[in-house]
Amino acid sequence: MPSEPRKRAARGQGAALHGEVLAAAMDLLAETGSEEAVSLRAVAKRVGVSVPSIYLHFADKQALLDAVCEEVFEKLFLALKEGTADATDSFAALRRQGSAYVRFALETPDPYRSVLRSPSTEQPERETADGPFCHASDPVPASSGAGAPQDWIPALLTR
Repeated sequence: MPSEPRKRAARGQGAALHGEVLAAAMDLLAETGSEEAVSLRAVAKRVGVSVPSIYLHFADKQALLDAVCEEVFEKLFLALKEGTADATDSFAALRRQGSAYVRFALETPDPYRSVLRSPSTEQPERETADGPFCHASDPVPASSGAGAPQDWIPALLTR
């Protein structure tokens, strides 16, 4: 926690504060495991700014929590995508995505657990939720002849 107020950012450097606020909210969420502890006042104190400064970047607490969710989902999406980068076939890609998903959950347990159990993620915006989870079906294109998931999942599990 900063012991003194944060120095004012130079003109045109507001994105830095946006990132600091987002990081502070993620840290509070990870430390406490509770959205209740992530108040705008607590985030502002941690960053060393006034609460009104946060409103320049986030409309309210829910907007900040939604941004935290988007950040975690984006990291998960990238992990899934990187996990399949050198897969040789659709089934290998799916298996690697599964491994990448589990590895992500194990390597980042606090944000992962907090975001996926969070009440604000019960009905996430379609675009936010679709990112990592729609990517999971990419390795099995409709033209592959794999059919419906109930047709190819048993084959995946026995390979």
